[in-house]
Formats: sequence, structure tokens, C-alpha cells
Amino acid sequence: MADYNTPLHHVVIVHGYSLQGSGSNVYTSNIAQQWKKQGYGITIVCQSPPDDCYKWVDQRLTGDESTDMISTAPPRGSIRVVVPSIDGVIPVSYAYQDSFTGFKFKPIIECTEDEITNYIERTADTIRQVCRPGCLGVLANHILLSPLCAFVAIEKNAIPLIIKIHGTALSYVLNKHSQYKRYAVDALRYSHRLVAGSKHVATVTMEMFQNEIPNIQQKIVKIRPGMDEFTFEFTQKSFKDQLSNFASSINNKDCNSGQLISRSSIVTNISDLEQSNNAIEWLSLVKPEDPIIVFFGKIINTKGIGELLLAFPCILEQFPNTRLILVGKGTNMKHLKMLIDSMTSGDIEHLHTVAHCKDSINDTFIDSHIDLSTIFKPLSKFSVEQNGTMMSVLLLK
Repeated sequence: MADYNTPLHHVVIVHGYSLQGSGSNVYTSNIAQQWKKQGYGITIVCQSPPDDCYKWVDQRLTGDESTDMISTAPPRGSIRVVVPSIDGVIPVSYAYQDSFTGFKFKPIIECTEDEITNYIERTADTIRQVCRPGCLGVLANHILLSPLCAFVAIEKNAIPLIIKIHGTALSYVLNKHSQYKRYAVDALRYSHRLVAGSKHVATVTMEMFQNEIPNIQQKIVKIRPGMDEFTFEFTQKSFKDQLSNFASSINNKDCNSGQLISRSSIVTNISDLEQSNNAIEWLSLVKPEDPIIVFFGKIINTKGIGELLLAFPCILEQFPNTRLILVGKGTNMKHLKMLIDSMTSGDIEHLHTVAHCKDSINDTFIDSHIDLSTIFKPLSKFSVEQNGTMMSVLLLK
């Protein structure tokens, strides 16, 4: 990114979703805030619901606002959100579980060509207005459809385009439905850089588009998402004090907090702290020297959380006091609960049923190529029990 002292301090981010919840949403929010701190004026073109309120957003506009307002660059050190007026469905890579008033999400593989075209044209029109006063460049998230919307809007003005590739569209759409590559190729060819957050995403992208874009390897750079050092920081507090603070924060806030199913050590709906076996009790039994593995993310099959659970007994064999804490929500939450239950009870037939049952897009929770009978080890065989509670796995929703 150029130094912000240049007359062009304006940066545009195109994101087809909201600004909270999933990984790319959080990525967009965080990168915008970091650039704001550096003195840039940021415009985020996205589908942020009307009731989304963020302290770091200085202005919110819709595509129905006057052209003069949208076509005015934001001041240095500020963020504005501009929501295109789609007046129709919003194509997404997978069945969107979150519901927002006024927004109709639909998997792209179920959309008609007219619905996709309408979305591209209306979003591109908003981007065109946003970029009218000039900008340093455009960052478009995902490989579908935001980059194409940006390309349609900025191609004639030769504005630089950087595409941040996330795994969703690759896994849920392009991997199985190659005909949708036509909605990505033009933007990929035009782009100045393709940013991948991991070697895996970079490799999959290069293999998928090497015929259409021979120089794609030169375009791709790997940049890890990073971590906000002001959100996660080292503390001098004792483990006991930290646990006490955690308990207080749950009691003092109107938020989800949890109930424990003692047989499987699963917190299902962190909301009932009066339960005798709850998350706080489970955590209070963890010793400061116990190794802890934390998964934090979307509970969906592509994250590999099922494979993590299958491997966990092998870790317990070597390090029996290890604790696995799973934090998140998603479409496979029921699968995850039943999988833990099967592994705790040692019921391999139930494990097979849960692991290999197919969802609405014909995916299994655990890779169907894995022979479960050769690797299955019940959690109960290795898990340490304290005060009648199985101390291996904790699931926080």
C-alpha cells in the first residue's frame, strides 16, 4: 500500500457479506481498522445489515443515497460502509445460516443467470460511484463474485485490484462446479496481486486456474491473516484469577455461557450457569500445567474439526492430561456433538453414521475416504476423569 501522504488516500474494500461472524467478515473488519489507524480513508462496499452498529464505522450509506454522498471520498482516518441496493437475491458460496432483515441469501449454484447478473451489475454500479473521486486501489474478498463486480466497475479507469482469496468459494463451488470459473477468470487476469492466507489456498488456486491464467503463479503472494496484538496479549495474572474473571464476565453480561453434559463434557448452549456441571466447573478442574488445545472457528466440515477429534485420542495416549476446547458455531454443530458422544461411548457404528452422513451439498462431516475402523480409539479409554467429569473435550457454542 502506498504511503498515505499521497493525494490519493482512499482505499476501497469490496466484500459480499456482513462484517461479523465468519472468517472473511472478521478479516475485512480488522484490515479496515488497521488501515484507518494508518490514516487512510476506507470505503467498505458490503451487505452489512441495518442493525449492525460498530464504533469503528464513521458513516453508513446505501446505494439509494444521493450520488454526491457516495461519490465523495471519506476523510483520512475514517471508515464508511456503503451497502449496494441489490433488490433481489445475494449469491453466496454455501447455504448461509445467518438471517438478516432485508437480505435474501441464495447459494450461487442455485441462482439463475439473471439473478447473478443483477447482483453483479448493481454492486458494480455502487463500486463505480464509490471510486469516482479516485482511490489507491480496490481489495476484493473471495474469488466469487466480489472481484468480478470490482473488475466491471474499475477496468476502464485502470484502478489497481488486489484479490484476497478465501477457501469458501474454492471448496463449496469451484471444486465441484467448474462452470462457475467464468465468473472469476476476467478479474483474476486483471488483478495486480492475488493474496492467499495459506500455502494450501495458494496451491489450490494455482492448480485450478493454471490453464486460464498462465502467469497466475507470479500473481500469488502468501500473507498470513495475522493477529491483533491488542486483542490477544500476555498476562501476569494467575490461571485461577483468569478463570475467576471469565466467570464474572459471563455472569455480568447478557451472553451465551453454558451447560455441560457430564458424560461427554460438551457445553451445548452456554446459558444456564445453574447447572451442576457447567463450563466454569469444567475449566476449574484444569490445572495450569495441563496442555490445552483450542479450536476457534466455524463448525463446518471443511475446517477439519472432525479429523481433529479422531486424532485427539492419539494425543491423549502420549499426553493424558491434554484438554481440547472447541469454540464456535456452524451448520455441523449437531454432527460434532454426536461425534464426541460416539467417541466417548466407544460406539463405532454410530460414529460411522455421523461421520459419513451427507449434507445438503453432498459433503460428509469427515472425509469419506478415511477408514474409520482402522483409526478409531474411544475417548473414554484415555480421558482423565475428575469429580465424575470426563476431562477431555469441552465444546463451547
